[in-house]
Amino acid sequence: MTKKTDDQNKNLHADKADASEEGIPAWLADLVDQNSLLINGDDAKKIGPHLWKLGQLRKLKISYVYRSLPELPSALPRLKNLEELIIEEGGSTEILPLLCELSQLRKLQLAYLDDDLKELPESLARLTYLEELNVDGADFVTFPAVIGSLTSLQSFSYQYCENALSEVFDVLSVLLRLKKLRLSHSSYDEKDFLPESFCRLQAIEELHFNDWNTLQELPECIGNMRTLRVIDISNDDHQLGYSAAIKELPDSLCNLSNLEELDVYGLQDLKKLPADFSRLSRLKRLGIMGSGIEELQLTTEQWKNLEELRMHGPLPDLRLCTNLRKFSWFKNDVGADADGVPYGTDEVISLPLHPLRNLEWLSIHGGALDDTAFLASMTNLRNLSLSCDFESFPEGFEKLDELEEIRIWGAKSLTAPPEYIGRLPSLKRLRLIACAVKSLPKSVQERSDLEIFAEYCPFHPGLARR
Repeated sequence: MTKKTDDQNKNLHADKADASEEGIPAWLADLVDQNSLLINGDDAKKIGPHLWKLGQLRKLKISYVYRSLPELPSALPRLKNLEELIIEEGGSTEILPLLCELSQLRKLQLAYLDDDLKELPESLARLTYLEELNVDGADFVTFPAVIGSLTSLQSFSYQYCENALSEVFDVLSVLLRLKKLRLSHSSYDEKDFLPESFCRLQAIEELHFNDWNTLQELPECIGNMRTLRVIDISNDDHQLGYSAAIKELPDSLCNLSNLEELDVYGLQDLKKLPADFSRLSRLKRLGIMGSGIEELQLTTEQWKNLEELRMHGPLPDLRLCTNLRKFSWFKNDVGADADGVPYGTDEVISLPLHPLRNLEWLSIHGGALDDTAFLASMTNLRNLSLSCDFESFPEGFEKLDELEEIRIWGAKSLTAPPEYIGRLPSLKRLRLIACAVKSLPKSVQERSDLEIFAEYCPFHPGLARR
């Protein structure tokens, strides 16, 4: 923390005991954390009348309670030091003309407002320091040209865009500092193609086109975007029956020597990676789970460089994956019927995961593990998700001192978690769903700080404790 921030905090808390008209009440000063304030729930009505007094605020987040803050329009111009303003659903467009008063603003989120966001004021161009803008769910009549005047903009998000793509990219392509773009198009009955102006995003580092099911392809010109590090064209909606249109990736993608992440999750019609995929020597994160790619073939160097891998199908020689920190393997869908009886966890599987000693995050989805001994060697593990059947935790599991979260789904052979589970020093969350567990260990029951969620388990049909 800089000295300036320390001084501002001292000023903010100086009047804790002063409940006068001009002072900041002590209870409100306690809610402000390092010049940052989150307003949600019942606090909104209490905070509202005092909001104008918080002139030292740097970050303000208003979550789902805008209608309980009628004082915001009058207070906003007084918050001259705001650098981040986040309004999560429920906001009103009446504050738009006031935003230009926040000259220090660097991050602005106006997503899914109660009033349809149909335009942005021209005065927004005065936000010369604005680096991040989120207008997800906006209903722009025409795509705002003023966005092209935000010369410091580095990150832009517009999910469920309804404007013509040529209109959008004609504006975005003039932003010489734009590094991160998150975009999806609401054209469910159309075929979307990226316009020529897309190719002029020469500073772009991250493309997030996830859940954009009508996007037909990535153009060949993407190979000229040499600064690209991340491409996410994943389709979470495939589980709901919505197929993505992309069937192949352009060969020019292999020219992206700086590419570190590629996610094609859920692209069921994508059957293979480009022929020269081996040229992507800096790849660190790769996701093919749920795609049509049946077997993953990489070079020895690529396996070694991977830090995160989400896949299905035959396992590679995991001894090559010396830097892997996050691994997810999918066999089949897992769920529970109306009576809580799990399905998708019957077929016995053998996973030779012993070489992955440096893992911090592990997820296995589907089947029945014949052996869990490999878990004991993963001493750096922080998050464990097992949506599969197994009988018991292995000997040595009690030594996983870094483990923070355990999630078990569909373990119909697991009747009794070991007593030491509650004594794992870093454990914060335990989730048990559709398991045969008859009772919680005493060590778990005695942990008042442990967040527990259980559903469709014999010891309790539904339990949540936070």
